Amino acid sequence: MSVYSASFVRASPDHASTFLELSRLLREANANWIAESPSNLAMELVVRTSAGSDWISIQRSIAPPLLETISRVLQTTAIAIHVMDEMVLRFSYRRFEQGRAVRALNYADDGDLKGRGEWSTVEGEPEPWEAMLFSAERIATYRKRAPDEVQEACADGAIKSGFSVPTVCDGDTLAEIVRAFELPWEPTQNGFPPATRMEVIPGSPERLEALLRERRRPWWRYFLRRGQQK
Repeated sequence: MSVYSASFVRASPDHASTFLELSRLLREANANWIAESPSNLAMELVVRTSAGSDWISIQRSIAPPLLETISRVLQTTAIAIHVMDEMVLRFSYRRFEQGRAVRALNYADDGDLKGRGEWSTVEGEPEPWEAMLFSAERIATYRKRAPDEVQEACADGAIKSGFSVPTVCDGDTLAEIVRAFELPWEPTQNGFPPATRMEVIPGSPERLEALLRERRRPWWRYFLRRGQQK
């Protein structure tokens, strides 16, 4: 299964101060989440600046509440993208401007055998990159995939909640988002340009390893534990 996931924060003219403040916010968020409960897991985050780019990249899609906080505190644009594109199709896109949510999109089929997912979240105004989802070539594909939906779903060239088209879990869509915002990212290669500055925000690897060990236990130990609990 392929997963493409990243977040981006537009730096102020003083890139260094934006980088330091962003890293602080991410460190505090991870530390607070880990301290809140022994069962909470936090993922390691790699934060980068790149030559010739106004964007600071984070090598994971971060949750909307944290993305909103970052955008509000730094008074800037923050974007998060997360895509899964094989057996389970999921697409999540969030953009905040100075702490204000301007676009939120969620699409998922969760392994639907008919391959027809649904737009569950469509908030804010359409963005220019979305126009490519309604090209004549794509609409012809949608007619084969969901002939009963195309006329209404694509009538005005805007994504609508509750429909299975347009589809977005593909490299072309990601490439168009990257092009539209000039993001320093090659999503299909999970690659970023060479970093001019980088910081690794610690996660909770020991907790994750413990969880994986628990899941790898022989099946008979599960029933043994259930018997001991009776």
